[in-house]
Amino acid sequence: MNQKEQLNRGQSDAVMHTDGPCVVIAPPGSGKTKVLTLRIGALIKRHGVAPKHILVVTFTRSAAEQMRDRFLQNCGKQDTEVTFGTFHAIFLRILKESLQMGAKLDGYGMGQPLKILSEKEKKQILTSIVNQTNSRRAQFPDLEQVSAYIGRRKNRMEAEDETIEAGTGMDVEYAAAGTGTGMDEHAAAETGADMDGEYAATETENRTKAVHTAGQETDRDMEDAADEIWEEYCEACRELGGLDFEDITGLCGRLLRDERNAGILAYWRDRYRYLLVDEFQDVSPIQFSILRLIAAPRNHLFMVGDEDQSIYGFRGSDTKLMLALHSYYPKIRICYLTVNYRSGRRIVTAAKHLITHNKLRYDKEITAGNTADGTVRIAVCPEKRTQMHVICEALRRVPENETAAVIVRTNAQAAETERFLGRAGIRIAAARDRRTENVYAHPVAKDVLAYLTLAVGGSHIRNGAETARVASSPICMEIDRSTLAQENLEAMLRVINKPYRAVSRHAVIESGGSVEALVRFYEGNEKMRKTLHLFAEQLQCLACLPPFAALAYLFRGIGY
Repeated sequence: MNQKEQLNRGQSDAVMHTDGPCVVIAPPGSGKTKVLTLRIGALIKRHGVAPKHILVVTFTRSAAEQMRDRFLQNCGKQDTEVTFGTFHAIFLRILKESLQMGAKLDGYGMGQPLKILSEKEKKQILTSIVNQTNSRRAQFPDLEQVSAYIGRRKNRMEAEDETIEAGTGMDVEYAAAGTGTGMDEHAAAETGADMDGEYAATETENRTKAVHTAGQETDRDMEDAADEIWEEYCEACRELGGLDFEDITGLCGRLLRDERNAGILAYWRDRYRYLLVDEFQDVSPIQFSILRLIAAPRNHLFMVGDEDQSIYGFRGSDTKLMLALHSYYPKIRICYLTVNYRSGRRIVTAAKHLITHNKLRYDKEITAGNTADGTVRIAVCPEKRTQMHVICEALRRVPENETAAVIVRTNAQAAETERFLGRAGIRIAAARDRRTENVYAHPVAKDVLAYLTLAVGGSHIRNGAETARVASSPICMEIDRSTLAQENLEAMLRVINKPYRAVSRHAVIESGGSVEALVRFYEGNEKMRKTLHLFAEQLQCLACLPPFAALAYLFRGIGY
């Protein structure tokens, strides 16, 4: 294992697999990236596969780049025709190139650009929709909850469509159970619960049989509100002409399944003859159906993953797909990577004792390849502050000539931990970006400044008296009065749909960033005219307030 070419038995079996479907069960630290990159080399050197016919798919851009770099390092080259990418990047590429080749897709034509909504834009739209009423804000305080619901619903709809149109072997009941049916599943995912289909169905049945009528009405109110948000979100996306990540996957599947695009599908099947999939345990039913569609009829599908490591159930992934691969491919080959080279014996043993409590899993035996024993200590902390003190005490026990790492789940937790350790006098070297943070470079600060720029830049509708009054406002003392037209336009483009107002980018550019010109642009649309007049009034009010009150009004009154 110390030498690049040295492989254990399980790794060698996986790397040397030739044709047909194969799944590699790869627990943590077992060398899955090594297996994937060496298999690519084996396909090219030993089996004569042209690099352009190999597709490697994973979940994150960094993982795709790391895998590509590892492969190039192994083969000693600077570039390759092997395609590495995330699911969404690959599916978007297929969509764009297929449309350019003349593929048929209802609502889209050749040369028509695809506008992809970023996660930030999606969040902005959802924020504006949820903030429309107090009841919605109370029902859905966590925006991620709503976003996850929309993602699961889209996944479920696409899975049902595929059952009807293509007969993927997954019935509608299974698809619905596998992708989630309500808001409770996301909450369970956040707390680490295993919400498999059976559990979700049981929970649904229990809610139905509940004797507390008030509780049932509350659940029904939540579902109705979520459905309303879903409909308004879809309408907002249509008005913007935008697609989110779930749309990309769904549209790609729809395009490839359409009988009118048989030639296009044949092209992609010939283009990508060998498919390698990383982190297969987190694949959703729709993603899997597209992979199967492209891989057929050769079925050179090489899947690497570990069902015990699945973390994306709240986004529609389903580990049961990995466990049921033999039903799709009866002659599939299964390879096991059984040695963990990363952790010591005690850590591996403790992990095995914990993970065996999972009910739906492959029966696997994992051994430690690391000669160090390692230690495992468990601390139960009733609150965050206690946890921080436990961490500090553990770090103070580390010898002066040794180092230790504190691993957390989010950037916010990392920053919080860093501050606490700093106050405790513990020297730290954070792994995250250490560049000096400028509060004014933060996206939220840029949005606030854009609003203030519009408020005093003369872009909104006001008469001479109002102009004189605004010119002497407290905010004008903070912002340059000589705002250029270009700055006004950039500010308008930045915040016109924060919160969402359904104003198109084209309309803003045509208007030059002037609300008055925007009103003329939407002359025949009374609803938009009212929206823009309200926007103008809000800017006037914002300009007349001192800074602290202006911020409060921006967040609570305008609804940013």
